[in-house]
Formats: sequence, structure tokens, C-alpha cells
Amino acid sequence: MKLLFFLLLCHGCGQFSTRLALPALRDWFPHLKKPDWHPPAWVFGKVWLLLYTLMGVAGWRLYCAKSSLLVLWLAQLGFNQLWTYLFFVLRSPGLALIDNFCLWITLGVYVILCWPLDPVAAVLLVPEWLWIGFASTVNYATWKLNR
Repeated sequence: MKLLFFLLLCHGCGQFSTRLALPALRDWFPHLKKPDWHPPAWVFGKVWLLLYTLMGVAGWRLYCAKSSLLVLWLAQLGFNQLWTYLFFVLRSPGLALIDNFCLWITLGVYVILCWPLDPVAAVLLVPEWLWIGFASTVNYATWKLNR
């Protein structure tokens, strides 16, 4: 039952972010200059579906272990939500880039500190860590092209 809670929490955050971003996805984002290597729109939904699932399982494992690292797990979830608000609602790729940097650092600290306690919970967030590294380069290039 707890696993279901963590999965619903993560996917619920994803749905909330999507709804929050919809107005800008329709009328602002299509007009931004993007780097040539910007992934097609359909990639983001597929990637985040997987990442939110992995996040949910990782959070559940930490909860079961009664680990204080759950605070870092919650922080990365919060930074994820904040990015959408900064980028799409405030329409500020620059602020979103700062958030991405904070998210990337938080994920790295999480993976390093989590490894001795629960290597599986650590590895589950490595794909997100890598994706955020890539997404940060896309965010940076988009910010640079539209300044």
C-alpha cells in the first residue's frame, strides 16, 4: 500500500506539472528558439513516466528503511516541481536553470549518501540524475538563444 502511495505521489506531481505548464506549452514554448538537438516533445512524456516510477520506488524503499535520506528525496521532488513553475509559469529559463543546478546537486548528494544504506534506492535515481544533467544543457542552450 505504501508503494502505491509513493507512486501516486510522484505521478501526481508529474500530472500537476503538466497541467501547470499547458498554457505556456501552447502559446509560449513553441515560439522559443531551441537548440537543434532539443528532443522532440513526445520524448519528455515517456522519459518522465519512467523517472517518476523509479522515483516512487526509491522513495518507498527509503520510507521502509526509515531513512532520514527521505528528506533529500523530497527535496528532489520539490525541485522538480519548482522547475516547471519557474520555466513555464514564470517563463524564466534562467531561474529554471538555477533550479536545475540545485536539483542536479541534490540528486548527486542523494545517490552518494544513499549508496551505503540502500544501493538499489541510490541506483533508481541515477537515470533522473543523468537526465537532469542533459536537461540542464538543453535549458542552458534555450536560455542563451532567447536572451
